[in-house]
Amino acid sequence: MKRIRLIIDEGSATYNMAIDEAMLILRGLGVINDTLRLYIFKPSAVTIGYFQSVSRSVNLDFIKKNNIELVRRPTGGGAVYHDSEGEITYSIVVSANSWLLYTSPSPRDLSTARMPSSA
Repeated sequence: MKRIRLIIDEGSATYNMAIDEAMLILRGLGVINDTLRLYIFKPSAVTIGYFQSVSRSVNLDFIKKNNIELVRRPTGGGAVYHDSEGEITYSIVVSANSWLLYTSPSPRDLSTARMPSSA
């Protein structure tokens, strides 16, 4: 059975994004094993996707006025508010071969699946 490392963590937005990026790089180099990381942003923060425009994605006046940290993720996607009191975030880094192993159905899954017959 394939094993995956689990990390449970918390930290600032800058810290969390730095750890995610480091895990991605280190897994790509084969330095670390497949890893699932569950974490909390403390304090609450906003992250934006790699390709997003800051000025088009968030209300900068509100962010500054309310002292909310803003950081860019090493991945794509939209702007996300991470609430330190009600959210758990995750990241997963795996090799391409492992991803297929984790996401492919097992023979048991296939034998119990109800597949409609084609006519």
